[in-house]
Amino acid sequence: MKPGEFFTRMLWRVGPILLIVWAVRSGLIDYKKYVRILKGENQTPAEIQLEKVSDLLVSTYQRDRRLPEPFRLPYWLTDNPQAKAIGPAPHLDPFGSPLRLTKIPDGFVLTSDGPDKKPNTPDDVTRTVEGLEKLALQTP
Repeated sequence: MKPGEFFTRMLWRVGPILLIVWAVRSGLIDYKKYVRILKGENQTPAEIQLEKVSDLLVSTYQRDRRLPEPFRLPYWLTDNPQAKAIGPAPHLDPFGSPLRLTKIPDGFVLTSDGPDKKPNTPDDVTRTVEGLEKLALQTP
């Protein structure tokens, strides 16, 4: 074996692994996304949380025929015993920002600010529920 051949062979074997580790640690590769794909999950944690919170809001509307005021959503979620099943901090999205509720005619929009924690950017995750009156007529 030539003097530099051992090092070259090792670099070709270990180099790609080191490159992948570096890309994951630097955030260039979202490894959690691929773990979710391998597990068969097709929703992000933010989408799952928004779905659970919106289901809770719909069931509350079916029962009380009203939604909490948007500014009271964090307090309503922390005080609601059913919201505790969503997680330890149901009023916060997986990125640590508070969820936002916007009322629209006959519905609502629930928004997570996304990983950048800034509102109204392309990475925001939203869930829109329309037809609350029709949903209220269905049995909870």
